[in-house]
Amino acid sequence: MLENRLSPMMKYLTALLLTLFSIVVIADEMRPALVQINQVDDNHYQILWKVPARGEMKLKLSLIIDGHQPPTTRESYFIEGSYIERWQIERADGVQGLQVRVIQPGSKLTDIIIRYESLQGEMVTGRINASHPSFTFPQELSYESVVKTYTMLGIEHILIGLDHLLFVACLVLIAGVNSKLFWAITGFTLSHSITLAVSSLGILSLPIAPLEAVIALSIIFLAVEIAKRNKTSLTYRYPVVVSSSFGLLHGFGFAAVLAEIGLPSQDFISALLFFNIGVEIGQLLFIAGIILLMAVLQKFKHLNISRIEHLSSYAIGSVAVFWCIERILAF
Repeated sequence: MLENRLSPMMKYLTALLLTLFSIVVIADEMRPALVQINQVDDNHYQILWKVPARGEMKLKLSLIIDGHQPPTTRESYFIEGSYIERWQIERADGVQGLQVRVIQPGSKLTDIIIRYESLQGEMVTGRINASHPSFTFPQELSYESVVKTYTMLGIEHILIGLDHLLFVACLVLIAGVNSKLFWAITGFTLSHSITLAVSSLGILSLPIAPLEAVIALSIIFLAVEIAKRNKTSLTYRYPVVVSSSFGLLHGFGFAAVLAEIGLPSQDFISALLFFNIGVEIGQLLFIAGIILLMAVLQKFKHLNISRIEHLSSYAIGSVAVFWCIERILAF
């Protein structure tokens, strides 16, 4: 009898765990690649091609510029989770009309950031992916490309940043849909915005590997709080205190990703601002989705919502423990 009662819940928990672990794998492949083009003189341009890598295994991406593949004499090496190639091209007519194309096998979802800087400081920023595999430089360089590109990068980063999303999901489960949630999310937003700016401006930074392990620990902490359901604890009474404290760490995590993408020197502040705005837009979309799901589940009177939340805390905590161990081993 007990086995029959637990079976549906165990199936739910197993399905949720498998879903979360599959998202972990997919998200790891979504780190953006980078094509950096810098003008050397009137006719020559330095190309830097940066591809996400793990050890000495990189994503299988092929770069084609103006119909030409990189020369066989190019410089190449692995460094800090990336594969780097460098070479020069000659182009008498400038970058206007230059086409950058990337071939991705299968249905990969990796974004490729295109960034150009002229000798005069003019900037062009763009992005391509599997559905839009090429980018052609416009005839006139515009500031709008920086705004659009970094806003979209912020939205996409938070929506594929599963560790940040699970932290936010835990905040929603703890605070509920009321004023506590508003202040908790506001505190999280303000605190991670501060450390994102501080780190990106080079004022203060933290080592990435320990930081990512502590971010995983922050999720474990909230998952344990949900499982215990102690309504008198500081976390439940004042979730804004917890969200603001851990938000400082998550801001350094956002900055680490942004450092990997890179910021244009001429429009540094604008790119940083709109990346953060994109993160907040994505975060609000995710919270709205959770609230909508909770409202739908409430319609099914036979569902034990409290039990579902309890099992979700174990699923989220299990994934966070996996991350924490994996990240500690990476020290």
